[in-house]
Amino acid sequence: MTGRRGWFDSMAVVRSSPHLADLSATTLAHQGGWDEILMVAVPVAIIGLLLVVADKRSRAQAAERANEEATAAK
Repeated sequence: MTGRRGWFDSMAVVRSSPHLADLSATTLAHQGGWDEILMVAVPVAIIGLLLVVADKRSRAQAAERANEEATAAK
C-alpha cells in the first residue's frame, strides 16, 4: 500500500504544475510500442550509418597510402 500511495503523491505534484502535466500526458500517451521502437532504432541506425561511412573512408585512405607506397617504391 505504501508504494501505491507514493505513486499518487507524485501524481499530485504533476497535477499541480501545468508544464509537468503536459509532459506526463505526452509520456503516458503510448502509440502501441512503435514510438519506443523508433526511440531505439533511429539512434542505432544513425550510429550504424556513421560506422559504414567511417569504414569506407578508412578503406579509401588505406588504398591511397598503398598506391603511394607502391609508386614511391618504383
